Amino acid sequence: MGRTKSRQAPRTTMSIRVSERERRHIEEKAMATGLAASAYIRIMALDGGNVDTTIHEDRQKLMHELSAIGNNINQIARILFMPDALNLVLRMYCSSSLR
Repeated sequence: MGRTKSRQAPRTTMSIRVSERERRHIEEKAMATGLAASAYIRIMALDGGNVDTTIHEDRQKLMHELSAIGNNINQIARILFMPDALNLVLRMYCSSSLR
């Protein structure tokens, strides 16, 4: 079973002229946001320049933290829905409070 095909319309090429200095500046700004230059230019042109300027690494750290929190919630839910969950939680609590 392969990946499902995207329903996005095929892309077409559009060329713009910029100076070498402008090209470097655009590429630097795109890199700072974690986007390809073409994606950065597309967002700037279509969305009126509302590009998330949060540093890419910060967004990655945030996603990692959210994933860890979700993992913790899943572990808690798994324990609570076990047949003897209350006994297990009480034993864990008692053993940790005795230390």
